Amino acid sequence: MIFFTKFLTTLQPHKFFAVCATVFGLIFLVMTPPFQTPDEINHFYRAYEISDGDFLAQKQDNRVGAELPKSLVDFAAGFRSLTWTKTARVKPSTILDKFDQPLNPQDRQFVDFVNTAMYSPVSYAPQAAILFYLKPFELSPIALFYWARLITLLFWIAAIYYAIRMMPFHKWLFTLVALLPMSLLINMSINADVVTNALAFFSIAYGCKLAYKESSVSPEHFLVLCLLIILLASAKIVYTPVLLIVVLLIPKAKFGTDKIYFNRLMTLAAFSLVTALFWARIMKKLYLPYSQYNPAYRNDASLIDCTNMYEQLRYILSHGFYLIKVFIHSMIESADMYYQGFIGTFGWLDTPLPSWFIVLAYVIILLVLLIDGNKEVKVSLYQKGILLTGFSTIVFLVLLTQHLTRDCVGGDVIVNIQGRYFIPAAPLLFFSFYTTRFRSKWIALVVLVFSLFALAVSMKVLYDRYYKQQILRNSKIITCGAEKTVEGNLFASNLPNKFFENANTQSKDQARSGSYSAKVNAKDMFTYTYRLHDCESGDQLVVEVWRLGKAGRIALVNDANHFYVETLESVQKDSTGWERLELTYTIPKDLTGDVVTVYLFNSEEEATYFDDMQITHLKFE
Repeated sequence: MIFFTKFLTTLQPHKFFAVCATVFGLIFLVMTPPFQTPDEINHFYRAYEISDGDFLAQKQDNRVGAELPKSLVDFAAGFRSLTWTKTARVKPSTILDKFDQPLNPQDRQFVDFVNTAMYSPVSYAPQAAILFYLKPFELSPIALFYWARLITLLFWIAAIYYAIRMMPFHKWLFTLVALLPMSLLINMSINADVVTNALAFFSIAYGCKLAYKESSVSPEHFLVLCLLIILLASAKIVYTPVLLIVVLLIPKAKFGTDKIYFNRLMTLAAFSLVTALFWARIMKKLYLPYSQYNPAYRNDASLIDCTNMYEQLRYILSHGFYLIKVFIHSMIESADMYYQGFIGTFGWLDTPLPSWFIVLAYVIILLVLLIDGNKEVKVSLYQKGILLTGFSTIVFLVLLTQHLTRDCVGGDVIVNIQGRYFIPAAPLLFFSFYTTRFRSKWIALVVLVFSLFALAVSMKVLYDRYYKQQILRNSKIITCGAEKTVEGNLFASNLPNKFFENANTQSKDQARSGSYSAKVNAKDMFTYTYRLHDCESGDQLVVEVWRLGKAGRIALVNDANHFYVETLESVQKDSTGWERLELTYTIPKDLTGDVVTVYLFNSEEEATYFDDMQITHLKFE
C-alpha cells in the first residue's frame, strides 16, 4: 500500500499521458479499419496530393480535387461499405490482403475531395511528410495509410506531452481531456484536425506558462507566440481565439510597458487576420457550391444540394436576429450529437459509446476539475471571464462556419454539430471554473483509473462494431417489377397487402424483366414509394433497383427528424445498359418507431426508367 501511494504521488501527468496515449493509440490505430473516422478518405487524398508537392488542390471541369493514383481509390472503395452501415463487418484477413495491392503511382485519375481541398498544407504536415518520404520505397496504399496514421499519432502525442509539462495548473485535467476516447480516436487518424488539436492545446499551455510561470515575456517568447498564431490560423481560423484569449491572461507588466503590450497584442491579431485572409483568398478560387459542381460527380463529392456559402451569408446579413435563433435552436436540437460526440462517437458518427458511460465521463471531468487545483496559481474572476468569453467566441465561430458551409440556405437548424469540434477549446471552458478549494492527493488515481477504463470500454465498442458477427433475428424482402397495378395508384408487390405508390409512372417504353417499368422525369418525379412502419434502432435496410438512364436515384427520408439519405451511383451494369443501384442504411436510435419512406426519383427532363425494385429489411439481435 505504501508503494502504491508513493507511486501515485510521484506519477507525473505528462509521462502517464505519453505511455497511455502511445499504448491505446496504437491499439485504436490497428482496431479501427481504414477510413473509419469522419472523412478520412478525403483527408488521405489531400495528404497524398500535398506529398506530391501540390500544395493547392486542382479545379478542373467544375470539379475540385487532384490527379491521384487509381490504386488509392480502389483501396478506399474496399472499405466504403463499412461507413454508416452498423451491421457491416470486416475480417482481419481482408485488411491484410490489401498489403499486396501495388501503388502504381503513374496510373492516375482525377479524384474529387472538395471538403478537404479547402484545408491548408499546414493541417497535413506530418501526414504529407511521411508519405513524401516513403513513396520512393514503392509501398502499397494501405502501408502508406497506416504509416500516415502512425506518424500523425506520434506528432500529436509529442505536442500534448510538452503541453502538459508546461501547464502551471490543471495538468491532470489536461491529461484527462486529451485521453478521452473521441480525442484519441481522431488524433490517431489522418484527419486534418489532429494538427489543429495539437496546436490549440500547445498554444493554451504555452500562453498559461507565460501568464503564470515566467517572470517576463522575452522577444524569444513573443516570436514563439507569433509562430503559433500563424500556424493555428493556417490550420483552422476559428480556433485562433484560443491563443489570443490566453495571451490576454498575461499581466501587462511582463511585457515591459503598456505600449509594448498593446503593440504585441495587435501584432498577434494582425498575423492572425492576414494569415486567415491569405488562405481565404486562395480557397475562394476553389469553392464550388452544389449547383455549380459537375452534375456527373457532385452527388458523391461531399456536397449538399441546398447549400451555398455566399447566399447563406447574404441571407444571414439581411435577416436580423435569424442567426441567433438558429444557434439557440441548434444547441437544443443537436444536444445529443455534441454531448455524446465530445466524449466519443466512433466510426462516421454512427457508433456512440454507451449512454451510461457518457454520463460517467462528464461526472469524472467535473470531479477532476474541482480537485486538480494548484495553490501556487491564482486565476482571478476577471481572467475567468476572459477564458469563458474566449470559449464562447470559438463556439460561435464553429457554429457559424458549419451553418455557412453545411446547411441549406435559410435553414433553421445546424444539422452537424459534432462534439469533437469543441475539444480544442474545451480547456478554456474548464479553466474558467478553476478552483483550489478541493485539492486532493488522489487526483492521479482518479485520472489513471478512469482513463484506462474508458479506453478499455472503447476497445470493446470498436471490436463489436467492426469485427463481432451479428445474429440475424428476422428479415423481410419486398419486391416490385411494375407489372401489376391496383386501385389507389399502387403497384402490387410480392407480399399480400404490401404496395408501392406512384403506379401512374408505369410504362411500356422500356423493361428489364416482364413488360413494364416505372418512367420518371421532371413531370412525374417520384415512383416506387414505400413506407416502413416497423423500423427499430439497428435494423438494416438494403434498397436495390435497376435503372436505365443517368439521373434517377434512391432516397430514404423521414421529415419529422430532418432525415434524408440518397444514392445516385450504380454498383453494377448489365449487357443491355441497365445499371443496378444499391443503398444500405442502418436505422439510428432517433428513427425507431417512425415512418421511414423509400422512394425513387428523377428531377431531370430526360426520362429515367426503374425496374425490379427490392427492399430487404433485416433485424438483428
